[in-house]
Amino acid sequence: MPIKTTEKTDENNIYIVETPVKNYNGTVAGVHFAYGKAEVRSGWILNWFKENGYIIKKK
Repeated sequence: MPIKTTEKTDENNIYIVETPVKNYNGTVAGVHFAYGKAEVRSGWILNWFKENGYIIKKK
């Protein structure tokens, strides 16, 4: 069942996701992070990161 949120994002935009742990290198929820950052398109995974304390910035 998809996660429903009240916040809408444009599916064509790319966002920079920053981990709570500075300079983290590894994989979280199938997304590969290098030096604490990863690029993510909008969708359920972006909402998951927002709900779990990651910093989201529009690229």
